[in-house]
Amino acid sequence: MNRKIGVSVVCMLPWSLGRNGLARSVMMAYEACFSGLQILPMRGWDHLTFSGILSEQIISFELAWNCGSFWKAILRHLHLAGEENPLLHDWLLFGKCNAIEHRTELIFHHFQKTSMFITHDVTHVGVIEMHPELEFDIGIYANYPHGLVWDTEHVIRSGRHGNCLLLTTGRGYWKKSAIIFG
Repeated sequence: MNRKIGVSVVCMLPWSLGRNGLARSVMMAYEACFSGLQILPMRGWDHLTFSGILSEQIISFELAWNCGSFWKAILRHLHLAGEENPLLHDWLLFGKCNAIEHRTELIFHHFQKTSMFITHDVTHVGVIEMHPELEFDIGIYANYPHGLVWDTEHVIRSGRHGNCLLLTTGRGYWKKSAIIFG
């Protein structure tokens, strides 16, 4: 099976931050034998961030989650605002919503020919990001032909129903990883 397996740029923190963060992340992904990156509209990225990055190096992109103001992030941290507001780390990664819109347009302009928005539905052709809320059997990921994105946080955390995509320690972890990437 010839499919692309990428890694989320968020897995490259803190090296993915700043104007040169994307170039550093691409280099790290290729050194780890991934086919490319999934990117998001990160704070500090601008049109210069994308210069020198080949469109083939970006396999997918997704929108930022929970954008908003610093004050809304503080209120949520203090449990005075709901989930529609950013967490502090969301605000640090993405910033305000209007800035995200501009960075998203830049990403789309630079990478629309070779990249696609991430999908969370195996019935559509596209790159799929692995995470526990999908509640897929590991075999679905192993046999999905269109491309996968590895996001370490999603892969090792428990989902809403307590299920974990991979075991985080022991032989079972490596065995399941070998099934996916085999």
